[in-house]
Amino acid sequence: MNLIDKENRQTENNNHSTRLSDNIEVRKIPILIAMITYSVLLFGNSTDSNSFAIVVMSTVVYFITIYLFYGIASLAYYKNTYLLWGSAICAVVLGCMLSGSNNILELLLSWSSILFAGVITGKMNINSHKQLKVYIYGGVAVIVFSLLLMYPIWSELITVAKENSQMMIEEFRKNLTTIGYSSEAISDNILVFQKMLAVFTRLLPSTMILGILLQFSVGYLLFLLMLDRKDPVYQRIIPFSYWKVPFSVTPIVIVSIIIRLIGGEQLKIIADNILTILSVYYCLTGLSVVEYYLKKLNISRFMKIMFYILLFFTQLVGYFVIVLLGFIDSFADWRKVHSKEIIGMK
Repeated sequence: MNLIDKENRQTENNNHSTRLSDNIEVRKIPILIAMITYSVLLFGNSTDSNSFAIVVMSTVVYFITIYLFYGIASLAYYKNTYLLWGSAICAVVLGCMLSGSNNILELLLSWSSILFAGVITGKMNINSHKQLKVYIYGGVAVIVFSLLLMYPIWSELITVAKENSQMMIEEFRKNLTTIGYSSEAISDNILVFQKMLAVFTRLLPSTMILGILLQFSVGYLLFLLMLDRKDPVYQRIIPFSYWKVPFSVTPIVIVSIIIRLIGGEQLKIIADNILTILSVYYCLTGLSVVEYYLKKLNISRFMKIMFYILLFFTQLVGYFVIVLLGFIDSFADWRKVHSKEIIGMK
């Protein structure tokens, strides 16, 4: 009887694997089309100077990138190795033909960021690694290749940002004068506006990195949702109320703060950008802690919405409070995440 049960379970597992393979067959073609489209749109050297067309193309490329993080992870997970790398080579070669030899490095680094992050996350999920570990490995791949891609042009981008800032300040001054502000009020508002623009320019690298990490994060979550839907026995996405930044990140925060206090100007800029990126993740942890206790207190959905709206209006003050809450929870572990050994949080 046990032997029969074992054979039935084996047959069921084989049928399940077959269904998964059949389902992924349907999704191969859109992924391949997205890979080709990415190379065409990003490296096609379009001469269209229409601002609306540029915005539309940039938006399409943005969402295609998210889909590629999802799609490449899917191909890697289902072991479509030849199809994955064959299609990637075709897309890269097409990009080289369209962009010419001058943009080969940009082409290779852009594709490497997507390919390596996707393959890492897909392959590591085959072996059922903790999701936090998988996300960190994939995120590091994205950051490394993005830094290599963006570092040569950051100085140019910062220069352009400063020039645009001056234009925006002058335009802002004209608008305040037209409205009828006094000279003193105009000076005060211009000073605040200048400080805001200076902070934005200083944190431009972290803003760009966070933008790419957001694409990777959304693509990876879509990939995990797909896996959880097809294989609900092993839940990969944990509830938001248990998200947590690991304590092992704390030394990076401490070192960055020390550099910020005693380092030179360039080192301070680097430290500011690192702290900005980490603050976003600590903010998510802080919001996760808040959500955990709101659920524990059985707060109604309407009251939750009102609470988050009020939190939004606190702006920077609320942001820093939530970040601090998330940072403290990384070692205080108020929710006992480690002791519960929740998937992805250990």
